[in-house]
Amino acid sequence: MLQITPPKHNLHEAEKMFMTSKLLLFLLRPFIHFSFGVDILASFRADLVGDFRILMEGLFVPQIEFLVKCLRRAMKGFGTCEKSLYEILVPCTNEDIKRIKETYLIKYGRDIETDLRQETSGHFRRILV
Repeated sequence: MLQITPPKHNLHEAEKMFMTSKLLLFLLRPFIHFSFGVDILASFRADLVGDFRILMEGLFVPQIEFLVKCLRRAMKGFGTCEKSLYEILVPCTNEDIKRIKETYLIKYGRDIETDLRQETSGHFRRILV
């Protein structure tokens, strides 16, 4: 009888494989643009919708830039998606937070701490800011 055993990968190995794949996609973006004359992100924006489009765009941009875009999306418009803010900011290191603040200021011309103060209140505000 044939026994099938699952591969013995731990979380760190899987994460390393994913980051390698993401790096490969990030490096392929200029090649795809040069070879086919198509910007892959513009193609995703035109052809895909919803969360899948956001996921695919996230694979082709630097991680900090993607996090900044998700933060802005969580705070934009009526209401704030506090769950998204929590999921993005809590696992970040101090270095990541510093890079997020710089990228947010460059990309949107606004201070992220000010936006977070305006969008949140109470204990949640004190945790984030």
